[in-house]
Amino acid sequence: MVGHMPLLLDIRECFRSLTVLTEQTFDIAEGKLHIVRVLATEGPCSQAKVVRATKLDPASVSRHIATLEAEGMATRSASDDHRGMRIVTLTKKGQSWFEWARRTRLKLERALLKGVDERDLAAFSRVLAHIDARATELAAKADALNEADQ
Repeated sequence: MVGHMPLLLDIRECFRSLTVLTEQTFDIAEGKLHIVRVLATEGPCSQAKVVRATKLDPASVSRHIATLEAEGMATRSASDDHRGMRIVTLTKKGQSWFEWARRTRLKLERALLKGVDERDLAAFSRVLAHIDARATELAAKADALNEADQ
């Protein structure tokens, strides 16, 4: 398995390149983009749900949401059902921006994958899903081990 380490480093480097490309294309931080995507697809939700869905730390989510509010892309309001809970909602401006970003992302994806065979893409997608699932599983085990050590 030692021979696979360069592959993992290559994946990490590719992710960094894609992050830079995304941030330049959309003029938005990657974490903030994740939050907008969650709000656009899930609808209004609690800040805690945004944290779970994005896997970002709570402080980062709070900062990004504050920025989205200042930009007029999101609002926070008190929950009718749960005392003290804040519900985050995309504004019309945020929804419009998300739709533009979705269309732009599809164009960018087509440009990036131009010339790649459909079978190769399907295999690549399966490998990425496997790596993601294993990483999530191993991270949970690492968290449990770290908690046991404390």
